[in-house]
Formats: sequence, structure tokens, C-alpha cells
Amino acid sequence: MFGEMFTTLAAIPGDALKAIGGIAGTAAAAGTVYLWNRLRAPRHPTEAPTSRISLSPEDRDLGFTIVRTGTDLTRALHDHGELLRGFGGGSSPPPAPPTRRIRRSTP
Repeated sequence: MFGEMFTTLAAIPGDALKAIGGIAGTAAAAGTVYLWNRLRAPRHPTEAPTSRISLSPEDRDLGFTIVRTGTDLTRALHDHGELLRGFGGGSSPPPAPPTRRIRRSTP
């Protein structure tokens, strides 16, 4: 089962991975902003948390889900990169030859 998922992940084109990473990064940033604003929301003194950070169970679950998803995505992208490097011989392509500019003198 893991091998099939790994093969499927390795077959995803690079542009699609970039798009997935952009979407996941945006979602992680939005989730972080949401949690940060929930933590900084003004509360009545009687509702003040006893500890420094007090999250509702839903917010705590959301936070763990965001972190877990980010960790899984990072690991998957790293593994995909390792596979691509393995298929390509392990070395990067040769650098492009330098371009030579011909400067014209103005009359």
C-alpha cells in the first residue's frame, strides 16, 4: 500500500507539486493567522485563561491538524525530490554556457 502511494507521488509532475505546495502553504498561513487571532482575541477578565495559552478543543485539534499536514507534506515533497534525484543520476544538469554580449558603440 505504501509502495503504491509512493509510486503515485513520484509520478506527480513538478508543476503540480509546486501548486500543491502553494495551496498547502497558503492554508497553513491562514490557519496560523486564525489561531493567532483566536489567542489574541480580547476576553472579559472573568473569562481569562488560567494558563498562558488556552485553546478550545476544536482550536487545539485544528492546530494539530495543520502541523501534522505540514509535516506530512514536507516529508512527501522531500521523498519525491529524493526519487527524482535518483532517477536523474544524482547530479544536476550542466550549467548553461555564458552569453556573450556584443556592445555597440554609439556614433
